[in-house]
Amino acid sequence: MLGVFPDTSIIDEELKEIDTILNAINDELNNINSQSLSNIQSQLQAINSELNTINSALNSANSELNTINSALNSIDSTLSSLQSQYSADYGFVIFTTSQTWTVPANVRKPLNFLLIGGGGGGGGGSSAYVGGGGGSGSILYARVLVTPGTELQILVGAGGSAGTGGSSPTAGGYGGLTAIYISQTGGEAQIAASQGAGGGAATSSANGTAGAGGSTANGLNTAAQGSIPLLGVAAYAIAGNAGSGQTPGLAPAINAAYTGSANVNYGMTNSQTTLAYGSGGFGGGVNANGNPGIQGIVAIWWGD
Repeated sequence: MLGVFPDTSIIDEELKEIDTILNAINDELNNINSQSLSNIQSQLQAINSELNTINSALNSANSELNTINSALNSIDSTLSSLQSQYSADYGFVIFTTSQTWTVPANVRKPLNFLLIGGGGGGGGGSSAYVGGGGGSGSILYARVLVTPGTELQILVGAGGSAGTGGSSPTAGGYGGLTAIYISQTGGEAQIAASQGAGGGAATSSANGTAGAGGSTANGLNTAAQGSIPLLGVAAYAIAGNAGSGQTPGLAPAINAAYTGSANVNYGMTNSQTTLAYGSGGFGGGVNANGNPGIQGIVAIWWGD
């Protein structure tokens, strides 16, 4: 007996229906995928547009910074030019310590020098008497032509040492010479202000004598100039002031018309804090040490 085969048409219909459903699902998936890619691409384009805007703004800012930098460079160049011109026409330097100074290369005007020698120290006091005050250094003004680039040796005179007081008092020391040297001169000073003398020590029977002021013997050394790069035009020197008793000599000051001098007076009391450069030191009281002299100073300036 032959077997009975099932009806496959029903199965075919079922398979077709499944295939239709799968195709529908695949179409949906394709549609979803297409929409996602489109959205991502749109977002990326928006981001790229924002980045382009930012880049444009940065380029604009960079252009502005370049403009500002160019303007600053122009200002710096102008200031440098003005500074160079000013330093050539006007200048001022002060020296309170010994050192080397080179005349600026662009200075084409005479230099003005003001020198004050170191003041002498005050003498020491004995058991019954006071020491003498030190004398002040002299002052010198000189107007000198100096070749630009010339190296000057600046020597600032020290204040004289203080005398010691007590049973065997000692005199105050001399101040130091304040001077300008040039290497070509072989060690000979070209411009100098003399130092003040120290005050005398007291004895068992008398006060110490006051120190003498610096002399005008140095001044402007025209004899030694020869072929060196320095030529004196004018000079004016004033001797230092001698001490008086225990009181030291004050540094002199030149009158504006160069017709005389006057003391530099800062309301002097028995204190070193009120004395001017180049002044002498006070003599010591009974059994007391004297005070040291005040150092000298050098000022150099040029211009109209």
